[in-house]
Amino acid sequence: MDTQKVVLKWNKQELAFDLQPTQTVSELKSLIYEQTHILPDRQKLMGLKLKTSGVITNTTTIDELNLSAKIMLMGTPEESITELNSSKPVQPDLSEGQEEEQQDTTWIEDPDTVPLDKREEVRMKLERRVNTYQGKILNEPRPGKKLLVLDIDYTLFDHRSAAETGVELMRPYLHEFLTTAYEHYDIGIWSATSMKWIESKMKLLGIEGISQGRTTNTEHNYKIVFYMDSGAMISVYTKEFGLQDVKPLPVIWEKYPTLYSAKNTIMFDDVSRNFLLNPLNGLKIRPFKRAHFTRTTDRELFHLTQYLVMIAQHDDLSKLDHRRWEQMLERQQFIERRKTN
Repeated sequence: MDTQKVVLKWNKQELAFDLQPTQTVSELKSLIYEQTHILPDRQKLMGLKLKTSGVITNTTTIDELNLSAKIMLMGTPEESITELNSSKPVQPDLSEGQEEEQQDTTWIEDPDTVPLDKREEVRMKLERRVNTYQGKILNEPRPGKKLLVLDIDYTLFDHRSAAETGVELMRPYLHEFLTTAYEHYDIGIWSATSMKWIESKMKLLGIEGISQGRTTNTEHNYKIVFYMDSGAMISVYTKEFGLQDVKPLPVIWEKYPTLYSAKNTIMFDDVSRNFLLNPLNGLKIRPFKRAHFTRTTDRELFHLTQYLVMIAQHDDLSKLDHRRWEQMLERQQFIERRKTN
């Protein structure tokens, strides 16, 4: 496979990278970091454009970029940031009643000591997503309902195994799970893929007709409010995980400020890093893989249906420790059994 050359101008230097067409912007940023020590989240690539219309994300491939224009790299290496922070002047002694003068100096904060949702670059990315991302609206939200946001791959079905029909790869109890959840929650789908693939997978699972408001089976009486794809994700850098694309729930909350918030939203995903920005609203589901061997024993959605019903009356879902959902469910069931005996 032929490589493509990416040339960047940084200060008075010229940086050149030979990349495969299938490599991503995220991988490019990692290579830039190796040469410049500019953290990926601090890198600003000016003049980077797509061959077609759309928004550049960290999952955008090199082949999708228009590399004929000049690309400028802006950013500060970590060594320089450390040096600037260490030179911060001592605060004046106010013991003699002196008034502290206002300092017109902006200190560069260590990204590992600032919460992700408080970082300036993260807030800017969130603002851009809120202002530019549309997603696909399928049905009207229902006031008074909580919100359930679901991943697709390995959460609702096994997308790697081969099969003749989608039913063979569908996670057990899927439609029953969605039907019961819909009584208490609006349901949204958020996948780290393209909208085209989301629509294709929903059709494969038999959800497409239902999600468009045309309930094709009276047993499965539910609707999907929206689809969101990788275009709504943002990249964040942490010392533990490096550069990661995450699913920031504030993009949804800002779109529906009177309906959804941290208090009434829960997200299921088999990759916990996807809710790094909103960990109190995330529940890590066990991945559904090797469907042909596990579909007779997998009961994850069956038990999670009970959990969703159990917590539906809570005023603030973010105060619950969703990591312990199984223990919480077992305890509740134990209490109910004692009441009936």
